[in-house]
Amino acid sequence: MKPYRWMAAATVAAALAAAGMTGRPAWAVYMLGLWHYAVYVLAFTHRAVPHRRFMQDALAAKTLAMLVFVWTWLPAGPHPLSVITVAAGFALNAWGATVLGTKRTHYGHERLGLPFSRIERAPFSFTAHPMLHGNVIAFAGSLLEPAFRSAWWPLAVLHIAMNLLLLAMERAGPACLARIRSDIAVLAGLALGGTALAAGSDGGWPVWVSLAMALSFAGLLYREYRGVEETSKPAEGECA
Repeated sequence: MKPYRWMAAATVAAALAAAGMTGRPAWAVYMLGLWHYAVYVLAFTHRAVPHRRFMQDALAAKTLAMLVFVWTWLPAGPHPLSVITVAAGFALNAWGATVLGTKRTHYGHERLGLPFSRIERAPFSFTAHPMLHGNVIAFAGSLLEPAFRSAWWPLAVLHIAMNLLLLAMERAGPACLARIRSDIAVLAGLALGGTALAAGSDGGWPVWVSLAMALSFAGLLYREYRGVEETSKPAEGECA
């Protein structure tokens, strides 16, 4: 198994241990619930990692993120309107992914060179990005539950913001992303956010050890996905 995957497992274990030892579940929630966005940005910007491995990483990271989200949202006893909105959003996501297909959903056109195809079937007939729009609807819907909104609104807002970032990323294309180095920006944001959370948590050494593991994982993930310059050259295209 690749070193970054071993470090990913260690990061999950360290975050859960720190949360348990300090009695601060928020630490594990924020440390584990957002990594899939970094995976998507790195995979879109660079092409060093085999596509199959990227899809495996994305599935694992998204599954972890959804488990974290459900753990925070369901105990609040969601309001019926919140349940309906969240379900509708994730259903739109699943519908779009089913119509688009697994490879194209995971940037098959940009990373594998699959021919461009304009899909006119619903839900693409009324939105070009149903998966991302569905996610935004779902996480916005979670905020309709007062108890969740009071305790975890930053988590929902971060999910919404990151999905909007992915939307902007897809519209810009790999050429623009390589120029502005969005991969560095996302990883730096996660690092700074984790450091700020650790500093404000007053959780002692378990939290700082967990943060060190997460930062090490971020570095290994970046190195693996970036690869060497020759193999990670972004797809050709105009940067508007």
